[in-house]
Amino acid sequence: MRLHRALVLVVLVLVTLTPPLSAKLERLQAPDPTKGLIGVRVTNQEGIAKGGADVVYFARVVEGADAAADAPLIPSNFGKARNIYLLNAEPGRYVVVAAEIVRPPPQTRTVLLLAQEYYSQTEIEVKAGSVIFMGEILLKSSPKSDELDETQAKNLNTIMKISPKLGVMDRAMGLKFAAPAVFKSLGRGDDVELEFWSSAANNHFRGEDAWVSLIKHRPVLRAPLAAKPPPAP
Repeated sequence: MRLHRALVLVVLVLVTLTPPLSAKLERLQAPDPTKGLIGVRVTNQEGIAKGGADVVYFARVVEGADAAADAPLIPSNFGKARNIYLLNAEPGRYVVVAAEIVRPPPQTRTVLLLAQEYYSQTEIEVKAGSVIFMGEILLKSSPKSDELDETQAKNLNTIMKISPKLGVMDRAMGLKFAAPAVFKSLGRGDDVELEFWSSAANNHFRGEDAWVSLIKHRPVLRAPLAAKPPPAP
């Protein structure tokens, strides 16, 4: 009898602690035909070590404005592996202004903030129904330089309030918590873009048929192939 009661108690505990299956099947918001999809990869180089971003902060440039210094920050809302996405982005021009970079164990993040002079390097335009690859962005941070300018400090203050992932351990990193970043390079070649969206459709959006269809049917611009030389006589 006691054994039976013990087994019943164990089962009740497991049922209580095990999350319902529906929690694991959370679906993404469906694509909005009036909006677009942005994809990007951001990597930080610190010495010989590299870390990938798990959150990227965008700013939408107001029509007619030269910079996004006063635009509200928009955090990425989906990501898998090194691919970061902004789903259902409003039409307009976008730039990257900051990123949260995953650091080695213990798994903490540091916030890297771009200077305003680098914003235009990442600029892309989103149109209704478009799928846009912003590129593979390589940043470089230096532990010797932690002084933020006025815009970077303002953006950091905003990130501290809206970050979906920053935790107590991240905020306790002291001087390593946030730093300015230098823009090193941007890759947007056909091969890079094809690999990015292939991994998105085949792995990251698996089961999300509407998003997979949007990605696979995106217009792809390719450089014209070189003409083949005429056959030898």
